[in-house]
Amino acid sequence: MFLTLLSQSHVCRPSHGYAARNNHLWNSFKVRFNKTYDSLQDQVRESVFMRNMRRITLHRSRYRAQLESFDVDMNYFTDWVSSDAYMNHFAVWLQSERIQMLGIKRSERLPEDTWTDYNIPSEAPTSLINVSIPDTLDWRQRGAVTRVKNQGKCGSCWAFATVGAVESHHFLRSEQLVELSEQNLLDCDRTDAACHGGDVFRAYRFMTRQGGVDTALSYPYHFFPERCHFSPQAVGARVLGFRQLPSADEVLLKAVVATRGPVTAVMDATIDLFAYKRGVLSVKNCSNTTANHGVIIIGYGTEAGMEYWLVKNSWSAKWGDEGYFKIQRNVNMCGIATNVTYPIVGDVDIDES
Repeated sequence: MFLTLLSQSHVCRPSHGYAARNNHLWNSFKVRFNKTYDSLQDQVRESVFMRNMRRITLHRSRYRAQLESFDVDMNYFTDWVSSDAYMNHFAVWLQSERIQMLGIKRSERLPEDTWTDYNIPSEAPTSLINVSIPDTLDWRQRGAVTRVKNQGKCGSCWAFATVGAVESHHFLRSEQLVELSEQNLLDCDRTDAACHGGDVFRAYRFMTRQGGVDTALSYPYHFFPERCHFSPQAVGARVLGFRQLPSADEVLLKAVVATRGPVTAVMDATIDLFAYKRGVLSVKNCSNTTANHGVIIIGYGTEAGMEYWLVKNSWSAKWGDEGYFKIQRNVNMCGIATNVTYPIVGDVDIDES
């Protein structure tokens, strides 16, 4: 399949100057992002890269003309994800790398498709009706959000999306911003599949039954699963349970984010998200019922007349808008409001020694 694609790509040969510019761009990209390939991979990757760069260039021109609500740019993923339909072995090879940067194994909800409490006293959602909330909110400005992390080539977004929410809720309860261990979940949560994906509900159940989650300092992230060495003495946050919101209720979701704190959400991560740079993501080529990526909603607002959710990702601070993105609000864009949960945390003594 590779040879067929490559031979077809040389049917119409570009001019020498055009080819030289493309080759320079490709080589500069590899140096910038520390990419190395064997000769066959290099040709295939360059073909994907150039196709995506044409797509990025077209989108950026539309963004400058105010025909798009978000901007895109070259990044680490530009030679990973094909904008064409995946096909045969060529497709599987590229798609498998895309999955590595995602990690939601399934998109099921708890049996009740309503406001649901797990292992905690029930609270009626009516308690949030008519509550005064701000028009714009960013929990970073209140010191409630840890730095952007990097899941690497591991489908562990489910761990980052849940642990990150626990970090924020622990801060809101204790005024201590403690980085917690996603590796603890990769190694010890046998109900999920580590780098092969997981489920946010199972992750929250696991942290509840384990009694919390260790600090990142005591249990650092290594990008792949290892032997479990959870230590109760190193617990950085205690998880009592979690709450699931009604599906696609973005009015209630706004109230929860404003009054309770950041929440875990799962969504359909599209090709456009991989290339995202700034602005409000609004696309047609995504699903609001199928999820493959876990993220954290940390705020909301309005930009250029479009309402948005402010979202923390786990693809490093070099991706997107310093590791964050905005996505259109009140239309359940890419299913961002379909499956939403947040943790309930308790007190814990942190060993500062």
